[in-house]
Amino acid sequence: MKESKVYSSIDVVKFLCSMLVVAIHTSPFLEFNKDISYGFVNVLARIAVPFFFTASGYFFMKKISKVSTITVFTTYVKRLFILYIGWSLVYFPADIRSLLSQSDNLSVVVAQYLKKFFFLGTSDHLWYIPSLMLAITLLYVAFVKKKIKLFFILSLIFYGFGLIGDSYFGLIKDIHILSDIYTLYFRFFENTRNGLFFGFLFVMLGAMIFLHREKTHEKIHVSFSLTMFVLLFIEAFALRFFHIPKDCNLYIMNVPFIFYFFNYLLSLDFELNKTLSYTFRVYSIGIYFIHVVFLILYSTLFRILNLSDIQTLYFLLVVLSSIVSIYVIKKFRIPFFNNLIS
Repeated sequence: MKESKVYSSIDVVKFLCSMLVVAIHTSPFLEFNKDISYGFVNVLARIAVPFFFTASGYFFMKKISKVSTITVFTTYVKRLFILYIGWSLVYFPADIRSLLSQSDNLSVVVAQYLKKFFFLGTSDHLWYIPSLMLAITLLYVAFVKKKIKLFFILSLIFYGFGLIGDSYFGLIKDIHILSDIYTLYFRFFENTRNGLFFGFLFVMLGAMIFLHREKTHEKIHVSFSLTMFVLLFIEAFALRFFHIPKDCNLYIMNVPFIFYFFNYLLSLDFELNKTLSYTFRVYSIGIYFIHVVFLILYSTLFRILNLSDIQTLYFLLVVLSSIVSIYVIKKFRIPFFNNLIS
């Protein structure tokens, strides 16, 4: 199988996943049916970020298995850090404005921003970059120490902690010892959607998929993928029915679904030319990072025009505006932004 076939399928899904991230932030279909919107936003769209983490783990593992040097690792993390600094600068005015709306004490605002920068992510969506940096660092340590399986087991344990603090929080909220531990944790870190309790497992999963690639027929992978996808929906709606979730970032069934779905994509006989495949990849990166600009703009506009209840239009406008802006940035090679989406 040609590598381009493998990567093309993943690049296309990354592009689709970037639009699912927009859906998480815009709640499309809410004005039509709350259940449909919930299924789209809090179940289907929640495969996006785990998929990004898994793809990153897979391709990073591929790199270091060929050239096991510290340079590969530092170059990778340096690129992520540059992206983080760049996009943090883009959103700095909006972030500071948001913090100032919560407190007029400048020292408090500075402290809150520094906490977000180092531990939470400056903007709501930028948490992904420091999380990926941490998860990739742990994968690299596991590789160097030849402890991949041990670290994978550890990542499962950490994910379990993350699950309880997220979609399964309702199970322990009345158990005082456990709820007190999580309450103390939430005072500083706010949620378990981070590199240790979320990204770590999926990055390790990507590495494990690379190391244990199986030439299983694609029909087997698609059958298991569909089964796990159905179980994911059942899990999510059951949790919702019993009012258990604190949030909807982490699910149990997301793990086996991503495993089989990623393997299914690897088994596909699917090929695009390199330019088109690269374009999908660039747009997936661009949509993820730039869409919050349009979230802010359109939310303000919709509020002025009294259109706040039209969530589907909001979603479509944010996606289309993001795509157009990326096209313009790449077409005219706009300085600064061009480097942040390449």
